Amino acid sequence: MSILDRYILKSITGASFLVLGVLIALTGFVEFLGELDDVGKGSFGIWDAVSYALLMLPSQIFDMMPVAALMGSLMGLGRLAAQSELTVMRAAGVSPWRLALSAFGVGVILTVFTGALGEFIAPPLEDYGVAQKTIAKHSDVQFDNRQSVWIKHGGQIINARTRSDGNWQGGVFVFGFDQDRNLTSMGRADGASLSPDGRWHLDQLAESRFDGGSVVAIREDTRPLGPGLSPELLDLSEVRPQVMSTRDLYSYANYLRTNDLDAQRYDIIMWFRVAGVLSIFVMTTLAVPFVFGSLRSSGGGVRLLIGIMIGAIYFLANRTLASSGQVFDLNPILVASIPSLVLMLVTVIGISRIR
Repeated sequence: MSILDRYILKSITGASFLVLGVLIALTGFVEFLGELDDVGKGSFGIWDAVSYALLMLPSQIFDMMPVAALMGSLMGLGRLAAQSELTVMRAAGVSPWRLALSAFGVGVILTVFTGALGEFIAPPLEDYGVAQKTIAKHSDVQFDNRQSVWIKHGGQIINARTRSDGNWQGGVFVFGFDQDRNLTSMGRADGASLSPDGRWHLDQLAESRFDGGSVVAIREDTRPLGPGLSPELLDLSEVRPQVMSTRDLYSYANYLRTNDLDAQRYDIIMWFRVAGVLSIFVMTTLAVPFVFGSLRSSGGGVRLLIGIMIGAIYFLANRTLASSGQVFDLNPILVASIPSLVLMLVTVIGISRIR
């Protein structure tokens, strides 16, 4: 690595991590404020809210790194342009493409860092944080999801086999016990659904009640479960692609396709995650034509505003394309790569027009 590369690396990474620190401080504080409404529920306290907000930080860094890299590059290279250092580099024979290559190299380093963070650190921490928060809020419910889902709530033990589209299907078993832990009833429902009143209802329940020496058979079309079994508690057993690594998403999507199941949702999330990481080196290179153009003598506030605008457009385009790809059954790789390809085209055209 040459002296020029090291100097560009120091300028861009310093500004990028400064911007990232400001963004993470803001989002972390907002995350903490959002958890204050849950303080006092069960055993969930103020320090649990702080812990949860901290555990979410790696995922927020992963999501914000492309925008932070763009804004950091605009700020870092803009400072060099404002101090005429880029002019000196040009006079020394350094071409815009050579400067773009140095910025590209910085982007590659940030891409590797972000990819490692998103693969090995952020998913397990976020999953752990969600689980600990939910268990703390529902400390009166004993929960185990190592096989199928087992929930002990009040005088009942519930076993749900599978989950689909937010409802329990494939058989829900309910065992009733008295205060002496004697089995008083045993029932099976075809499924369970969440009603508008926020309570779970067992569908097509067949139950046997043990009363003295007799057994009474009961059938009901629907029966509400006791209050306290919130959807977020049951979400602990659901496969959540947002907290899965890219490797896990790839393996799970292959499993679904092997069993003739719809894997499109997981493919789209996986490829948008990959495209988001790879867009970082595009973002750092995109700053080069801007700092050689009209923004050369502009202040840091203008460059920051430009970075925010481009980042917001990129973020909205990603979300829109992700939703459209799932609705219209579009190719996940093509849809996920469109924003980055557009930015890359703009970068190449912009650098080629530098005089």
